[in-house]
Formats: sequence, C-alpha cells, structure tokens
Amino acid sequence: MTHSLAFELSGASRMELGYTIAGNSDFSLSGDSEASGSIEIDDGRFELSGASRLDMTGTARDISIEASGASNVNLGGLAAATADVHLSGASDAVIDVADSMNVYLSGASELEYSGSPKLGKIEVSGGSTVTKR
Repeated sequence: MTHSLAFELSGASRMELGYTIAGNSDFSLSGDSEASGSIEIDDGRFELSGASRLDMTGTARDISIEASGASNVNLGGLAAATADVHLSGASDAVIDVADSMNVYLSGASELEYSGSPKLGKIEVSGGSTVTKR
C-alpha cells in the first residue's frame, strides 16, 4: 500500500529527499525554498513561488506544476505520462512527458520538454516560450 505525502517549505527552507515511493504527492515551496530528490509516485502536484527551486528525478503517472515569481522546476529526469503546466512571472521548467500535456505560460516564462506527448491546450503569452529538447 502506498501512502500520500505532502511537503510544505517556506522562508528559504531546504529539503533533500532520499528515494521515496508514494501514491499522490504534493510539494509546496515558497520564499526562496529548495527541494531535491528521487521519487516514484502516482500523481505529483508541484507548487512553487517566490524564486523557489525544485529538482526531482524518478517516475510519475501525472504531474501538475504551478510556478510563479521566478521559480525553477527541473523535472527533466522525472519520466511522467501526463503533465499540466502553469508558469508565470519569469518562471521556468524542464519536464519529460510521454503521453499528453497542457501548457499555460505567461510573463516571460520558459518550458522545455522531452518525450513525444500529444499537445493538448497550449496558451503562451507575454514573451514566454515552449521548446522541445
């Protein structure tokens, strides 16, 4: 039986997660916080704000990313089936998606992706870019 996990970091906090297997997992980082590690999860929700940074490797069925305020999300080493990505305020993300993704970018944000996902809803504005790696 896998358990759900939730992590909340704020105020320049740091977390390094050892290899972890879980069901649904929520990561919330704010105020220049950093998290890294290796995970094997079903659904992952990643919310970052205030110049926070996240670097995870492993596998996930579905990922949802919301990043704002110059935050950085590196999930290029996390193989996901589907992704829903919302970036704003000069945030950037790197993801690896196999099946499908929806993308919403604004405010000079950048998304790089690998894999061959079916592109769903794509909304890009304010000098933002989407690039296939």
